[in-house]
Amino acid sequence: MSNPLITFSIPTWNRSHLLKHTLDSILMQVEGKVSMDQIEILVCDNASDDSTRIIVQEYKNKYNTTIRYYRHEKNVGVVKNILKTLELTRGKYWMFYGDDDLIPDNTLHKLLKAIADDKSVLFFYAEHFLNEYQDLNLEEMAYKFFYHLGNAGVFAIRSDLAKNVFKKYGEEAFTVSYWPQTQIGFLAMKESMQEQPVRWYPWASSSSPSHLKNTLYNSWYLFETCFMSLYRVAELLKPTLGSSFFSSAMRHLFEKNRRSSYFKSIYFHSTYFDNDTQLKQARQLSCEAMTKLNGYNIGFFSKIWIILFLPRWVKKSLFYLYDLALVCLGKTSIFPYIREMQSRQEEIRISKEKTKPRSYDIHNL
Repeated sequence: MSNPLITFSIPTWNRSHLLKHTLDSILMQVEGKVSMDQIEILVCDNASDDSTRIIVQEYKNKYNTTIRYYRHEKNVGVVKNILKTLELTRGKYWMFYGDDDLIPDNTLHKLLKAIADDKSVLFFYAEHFLNEYQDLNLEEMAYKFFYHLGNAGVFAIRSDLAKNVFKKYGEEAFTVSYWPQTQIGFLAMKESMQEQPVRWYPWASSSSPSHLKNTLYNSWYLFETCFMSLYRVAELLKPTLGSSFFSSAMRHLFEKNRRSSYFKSIYFHSTYFDNDTQLKQARQLSCEAMTKLNGYNIGFFSKIWIILFLPRWVKKSLFYLYDLALVCLGKTSIFPYIREMQSRQEEIRISKEKTKPRSYDIHNL
């Protein structure tokens, strides 16, 4: 088979126990409405030392569809592993899923039907008020979904457009953030020359039920991936896509409720979960934000800087007073949740050698 409609690419590293479920979720739907030659699965292995190669070979032997396997000789980092999946893609559309993601039941045939519309970018995000689909221009996409577009399993980009922009700008242009797929997606929209290059379907194409059980978060990761990396992407795209795009992306990135939610999460993790190394990384990143972002959203970044440099005992005291106020108002205390999270994170740390939870060093996945 040389021309499948979709390449489901899966960058992975040392998580064969989860990869099996991802493969099952795709392959169990390849029957009836979906023919074997309409899809290919590409597993891009970032030099795993577990049973990833064996697992993939077992599935290749079992199923009569194209499953391709590529293994790096050494770990090249999360971003370059993602980019390798694009380079190796043969399908008309490129998608990538995390190795802990699943395709929901009865979704594969819907994805193939959506591809028949021949839009530059297909985007899948559940929304109750939208009955069928909605076409979006570049600025609308940036305002509504700048963060969401790059999430694993929610987009399908025409491979010819994606490869064109990758070739035009070169690999190094896409290795400065955690979101190379976001850069590629927006540049592909521009490359298409379509007035409304995105078709948004109001249903989910991906789920990750085991994500929280296998993932360790910290304040540096939240600050880097949810703000700083995305800001860098928007800044890099601004000369090509224009000021209107940049303004739309910034409105999304620094929307009031979004700022508030991540401020609380960073406060929470820096107080109760970060080790000394992680807290140091987060503090360095906050200093970078204060000095390199030219005063943009200085109020928000100043608050992040303050909470990261406050001593833990001060933050714990403030958190205790906040929780006490909640209880006095008849609301539920947060501390049972904190204890549950501490217990869960400790379980993940204890099982680290066995389960290989995702590392958030940009050089590892």
